[in-house]
Amino acid sequence: MHEDTTPLAPITDGRDHLGRFAPGNPGGQGNPLAKEHARVRRLIRESVTDADLVAIVAVLVAEAKAGNIVAIRELLDRLAGKPRPIEDDPPDPAAVCIHLEFDQGG
Repeated sequence: MHEDTTPLAPITDGRDHLGRFAPGNPGGQGNPLAKEHARVRRLIRESVTDADLVAIVAVLVAEAKAGNIVAIRELLDRLAGKPRPIEDDPPDPAAVCIHLEFDQGG
């Protein structure tokens, strides 16, 4: 690919003349709450034993078997993954078909 060889314009807002981040750009500061969230997740993981987790899952399964729709949904979401959202206007199946041609040789 052809490399742009035009003279560099002055850097503004930490970007070069092509809009890319220039050397020395400090970048984003990130999520200020990320460390706190990580700390809380770590405390939860350290506080819940394997036996606690087995007991919690047993309650969830029992609630699902009893017909608790929230427990059923949670259990299925964890086991099978959350379903994709239903589109208001699904695509036309004919529009998403792929036409393949094969060389018959000879």
